Amino acid sequence: VRYADDTLIWSDSYSEIGKAANSLEEAASEMGVDLNFLKSKGITLLAPSGMPAEFSAQSAVEFLGFSISQRHLGIRRSSVRGIREHISFLIYKNLLQEPLRGNFPASRMLGRIDEDYPVLIYQLRRYLYGNLSEATLRRYLYRQTPLLRFKGLMSFYPMVDDDELLQELDGWMLSSTLRAIKRRGQLWQLYFPGTLPTPHGRSRAQLLQLRDNPQPGFLIDLRFPSFLRISKLLRRASATYGASAVANPRSQSYYAPRI
Repeated sequence: VRYADDTLIWSDSYSEIGKAANSLEEAASEMGVDLNFLKSKGITLLAPSGMPAEFSAQSAVEFLGFSISQRHLGIRRSSVRGIREHISFLIYKNLLQEPLRGNFPASRMLGRIDEDYPVLIYQLRRYLYGNLSEATLRRYLYRQTPLLRFKGLMSFYPMVDDDELLQELDGWMLSSTLRAIKRRGQLWQLYFPGTLPTPHGRSRAQLLQLRDNPQPGFLIDLRFPSFLRISKLLRRASATYGASAVANPRSQSYYAPRI
């Protein structure tokens, strides 16, 4: 596989990889360019961590935005860091930035809901899901998956199946939000002691399924977004229609993780 000047050669045969490397070097010589051996790890075995190997081995190889192991396709570590940084920024900007500056518009906290919390949920959802609502995503999971040009961050990773990583990201995102809610509540109490609105005081389980009816006939869906949930839908869509049919290339400049 090749992207720009990065090339990765796969095979279950050492001799075939040796032949391919020789061919690559010959082609580079004909073009008048050099191979950068200092940046190359050479030939390595892809083996589970801790397993004895005849020579240099690694449990996963990173290429573009992916981490590829024998069992799973994951997200590259530097990309995960960029994703975490962006989500941390959204949480801070919506819940803590102004309170820490001493700016606390009382009107945003006097109703049934802390009005900055839905803004955060919608921004997190848009970042992960693109233009899908939580209700639509869940409906597609329980019914036949439609042919769609998905948007959002996870449309860059339609075949990622490292559920352990995705669950870890889900847990981290929820815990980070809970910590920010707690700190926001403490700052609010300094200015206006009294009862705090939703989502303050809610547990992890309650935040995962939070919805509110501020008035009859009007439902606010604040169910917490999930890396794992959107990944399951994208995997199913990729298996049905092909990975190239999943991502919307027009969304890349907005949703690409900053690394």
